[in-house]
Amino acid sequence: MRRVLWRLGIPIAAAVGGVVGFVPIFALGLGVPIFVPGPLALGTSALLATLAAGWVGNIVLPDEQQRTRSRILPILAASVGGIILALLVGSALLFAVPRLLSISDPYAMIPVTLAIYAVCLAILALTTSLATWRLRAPRSGRLGFDGATALGLSVAGPIILSPLIPIMGSGGTQSAYVQAGIGVGLALAVVGAALMARRSRREPEGHGLGRDAALTLSMVGLWTAVIIGTVHLSCRFVFAACVP
Repeated sequence: MRRVLWRLGIPIAAAVGGVVGFVPIFALGLGVPIFVPGPLALGTSALLATLAAGWVGNIVLPDEQQRTRSRILPILAASVGGIILALLVGSALLFAVPRLLSISDPYAMIPVTLAIYAVCLAILALTTSLATWRLRAPRSGRLGFDGATALGLSVAGPIILSPLIPIMGSGGTQSAYVQAGIGVGLALAVVGAALMARRSRREPEGHGLGRDAALTLSMVGLWTAVIIGTVHLSCRFVFAACVP
């Protein structure tokens, strides 16, 4: 049973993380010039696919992997590579398929486009899953209360800040909320860094789950602040066409 979960749970987690990371940020393109949220959506997709697959890979371990853990940063590098490959494949398909099938009606392209998005998601999930299965490190130390707290904040922080998504393009009356969101994201990153330093002092020889949890919190907090700040500042100082 554990082996089935190991083989199926990681790709499912990577796919879910990829979708959850991509769709809300990419949807900002309805009111913000797409080349601002587009790269941010791709980065978020890679990050959440990595974290979802990596932590599922730490939980549903088969017997021969019981003393291992996911290497978060190398898996993230592989996931970014998967995003780049997916972009290349998706762009080629968007160029070639309408010509091969002689499709000129934009409405007829909708299912084709969705299918291409699905192919790109499959590429991301596959590359992230392969990296999670292969890029393992010895497990040392315990998750502990601070590690569990860091993981909880990694999930709760973005959920709490998600109502800011519709107003990130505002440059005026709602900017105080956005600035508060940036502050919360940076605060989470600082807390994660502090927990990493604390774990390093307690476990100087190990790089265990507790440090990985603190690293997760730092990455989530910092990237959240980057997303909110980039969209908000772009709309306030660069683009006049953003729609809150």
